[in-house]
Amino acid sequence: MPIVFSGVAPHPPILVPEIGRDNLTDIKATKTAMDKFRVACAESKPETLVFISPHSPAFADAFAVKTEQNLEGSFAQFGAPSVEAKVKNDVELAKAIISKTEKKGISAVELSKEQHQEYEVPTELDHGMLVPYYYLKQSLDVPVVSLSISHLDYLKHYDQNTLETIEKLYIRDFQLFGYRMLGTTCLDSV
Repeated sequence: MPIVFSGVAPHPPILVPEIGRDNLTDIKATKTAMDKFRVACAESKPETLVFISPHSPAFADAFAVKTEQNLEGSFAQFGAPSVEAKVKNDVELAKAIISKTEKKGISAVELSKEQHQEYEVPTELDHGMLVPYYYLKQSLDVPVVSLSISHLDYLKHYDQNTLETIEKLYIRDFQLFGYRMLGTTCLDSV
């Protein structure tokens, strides 16, 4: 399964109309961008949506991958419990990601229902995934995979080839936001 689309999405809960209400006018440009993001993603016809959220349960020494058949979450903590998502997880892809990650010598934690209890982490999807999904589900009905970031160092996240590719593809974006690549191993503020 090839990657057909990728992007970084803002995820403030006020982007969800039932939460943002009158404040949506204050973030009109961001909402418009999310609508464009949704259309562009839908046009690429993905088979699965893979989310990497900075708000999912994170571990110091491993990536976490949810492996329950069905995933759920809501915006209850933001005052909108009726706004919820119930989505099929692409378990086959989730387990393949775990396997490939571990073959590269990087730990990945499978978060099934039992592991959520064992590690005492919430099972619900978080707003870092739910906000973009709120928009994407308007045009797409495909399974998802939910990953966390880890607290491993930068070089564990990316091998040298990946870093060089990122630098070639995104150097202009890094510079735009005031960063520069240092020897393709880390970012530094300009």
